[in-house]
Order: sequence, then structure tokens, then C-alpha cells
Amino acid sequence: MLVQVECKGNPKWIRIPEKNDCFDFCGFIKASAKFNLPHGANVVLKDSAGVDVDADIFDELVRTSKVSFKILDGDNNKSDNVPQAEIDLSEPSCPGSSFSSIESESSESTVIPQSSKASKKRFLEEPSDCNASKDLVHAALHSKPGGSDILKEYEQTSSLSDKTRKKLVNILVADMVEKYGRIPPVSIRLSYALGIITLFPNLKDKCSPTGYEHYYDPRSGQGYIAYRLKTVQRNSVNNLKGASKVVYQDGPKTLRKTSSATEQLSGDECTEAISMMKHSTDTPVIKDKMRTTFKYRQNLIHDPDKSSLILDYFPRFLDTPGLIDQDFTMLFGDDISSKFIAKWPTFYKQRVIADCKNLHPGAHVDG
Repeated sequence: MLVQVECKGNPKWIRIPEKNDCFDFCGFIKASAKFNLPHGANVVLKDSAGVDVDADIFDELVRTSKVSFKILDGDNNKSDNVPQAEIDLSEPSCPGSSFSSIESESSESTVIPQSSKASKKRFLEEPSDCNASKDLVHAALHSKPGGSDILKEYEQTSSLSDKTRKKLVNILVADMVEKYGRIPPVSIRLSYALGIITLFPNLKDKCSPTGYEHYYDPRSGQGYIAYRLKTVQRNSVNNLKGASKVVYQDGPKTLRKTSSATEQLSGDECTEAISMMKHSTDTPVIKDKMRTTFKYRQNLIHDPDKSSLILDYFPRFLDTPGLIDQDFTMLFGDDISSKFIAKWPTFYKQRVIADCKNLHPGAHVDG
């Protein structure tokens, strides 16, 4: 797969190598040698929006999104305060390039280069701001529907049921995606996981090193938060695919109900009014009869076999100004009809022409 990569303002197309049926993050980083970076440079990978790209989400990001990347020399971007992977670009093979496949709860596999484990381990060893994480989770629960019920249940029982825990994860992931995008950074996922066990101490896993691995484990990229994120990402991709199928409603061929209070003629009375208009030159009378035959005319327009004969039935459209505007007002009302003579977007032109080409030939329609 080819992606566009930019380094120091110089864009290039680079092929992403694959290993074990997954896109190889480590191999992709080594491909940055094409940009003539210094030997042993600290390489930082970001997407086109400037968001850090970690090894554990690289394969999923490439598969689910149309992305481009930026490669930065970490030595010249230390102010970014982002974890940097030290890659020796001169080596023929990527150190620690063996991969471990970990089966997730959703039967999907997350592939993680061994070289990334050191940076993930630093997340665990470095002290985190528990209070900030706690406030983050607390604010999210207060701002989302159902969050207060979770806090109340824990206050009353000092625990949460399985159903409530699932609801907790769903609310926090929704808040995370809303604030940080569909693929939030690892540090953000860790903050939410830490915030959960800080706000709800009894939910801490006493058998794990930090107590929050069951919510998010940076070493493996697993946990309830990771599983929920995968579901959200998968659903959003499906929604994007379906978004291209646009269903037009209330188009020009839709038979609408009118709110006009004008009494409509039918049967012989309607036929008589149509016949009289053909031989009359009195504009007020013509307009009045056109109003009373509006419903009949609408049915005629929506009849595929007779729509092209509309000017044969109502020839006064050709020589009496204001009749089209009158019908438009009766059909859409005063507010919308006031825009009838506005300057319309040009893309309607081709649609009108295409529709006219499908009309049956008649006295007023060329074949």
C-alpha cells in the first residue's frame, strides 16, 4: 500500500511493508531513510493532523482511514514532549522486529512490534497525575446522560454491576472520541483508565502491576476501553461507507400535499374549466381557473404517460405571465416560493436537462 509521507516539507510516496498480514510500523519508519535523516535519528511519526501515531494503532489506522503521514526528526522537535522511537536507519533489519499476535475479545488481532514495548513500559513506570485523570473521568460522567447514575450506584454499593461497568466504558469512550478523535493517543487512553480506578478504587485489579490493565493495557493494546474503541471505529467506517449512498427525498417528482384553501374542481367541471381557458384571453379568469384546476394538473404532471402533454392541456402557460409562479406558490407556500426567481446553483442545470430528455415527444416538446 502506498501512502504520502512528508518530511521537512518534502513529500514522497512510500510503500508500507507488510509482515504477518499486518502493516509493519517498524519497517515503515525505516523507510524514512529516503529523506536522508541523520544516522541514529529519533524519528517521530504523526498523521496529517499532527496527532502522534503509535505502533499499536498503526495497522488499524492505515486500514480504516485514508491518511498521510509526517516524519519529524525528534532531535529538532523536543518541545513536542512526545515519546520518540530511536531507530537506527542504517541497519538492514529493524531491531526487535518479531511480532506477537494477541487475540482480542472481538476476535481481532493487534500486532505490536517488540521495539515499541520499551516506550509503552515508560508509560507505566513514569508517575501519572491521578487527580487530573480522576477529574477527567468525573467530568465526563457528569456531562453525559446516565453518568450520574453510575456515580450514585458506586456511592451506595461501593461497586458497579457488570451492566453498569459496560455503561461506564461506553460513556467514557464516547467522551474520548468526541474530544480526541476516533483514534485517541495511548496517553489519553491511559488517563481514562487511571481515572476509572482512581475515582472508583474498588474497581482496581489488585493482581496487575498498576490496577488498570483490564481497562487499558499499553503493552498489549488490550482492555475494555480498547475493545469499545474498536467497535466505535468499525461502526464509524461502516457509516462512512453508507454515507455515499444518498437518498433524495422531496424531489421534483414527489407528489406533495398542498395547504391551499382554494376549492379544486373535478370531473366535468374541471374539464369545462380547462376547455374555457384554452379559448379565453381574460388574465384574471385564467388565473382563477388555473388555481381551481391545480390538483388535476399536479396529478397530470406525475403521470409519466401524460406529463409531456401538460402544455397541450394548459397552453396558457405559454402566453400568460405569472402562472408558473402561481403554481409554485400553491405547491410550496409563500416562504419558499419567494426564492423561486433566486439565483440557483448551477448543478441543477444538468439535472433539469437530463429530466427533460426523458419527456415523451409532443407538440411542445421536441423529440
